[in-house]
Amino acid sequence: MTKKDWLKLISSLVFLIFGLFVFVATSISAKSVTIENPLKYNTFWELINHLINFAFFIAVGVAPLMIIVSGFFFISSGGEPEKVQKAKKMIMWTLIGFAIVVCAKALIVFLGQILGIRMNIPSGGP
Repeated sequence: MTKKDWLKLISSLVFLIFGLFVFVATSISAKSVTIENPLKYNTFWELINHLINFAFFIAVGVAPLMIIVSGFFFISSGGEPEKVQKAKKMIMWTLIGFAIVVCAKALIVFLGQILGIRMNIPSGGP
């Protein structure tokens, strides 16, 4: 047998033993195993809504800071075209990113209404 054949044989045996172990373990204690929900959300939509709210509140805090930083870059550019362009791009991408987060929040509400899913949208932070 070549080295390649030995590797195939050993890997096949490992998978067979592992599969047998899983089968035996689940068949012995299948009725006594309970897995609790690690999240505090009962539906997928509640989880998505919470993630979007979290991203929204982070963006509300970060976007003004990024605009202030890019304004500082703009003021301290000294008229150099590269630095002015960098500051303009920072402002543009900050506004685009914030618009995406706002649209995502609106999209969740819109899809929930279309699909008939009733969501409790909290007004506070995460």
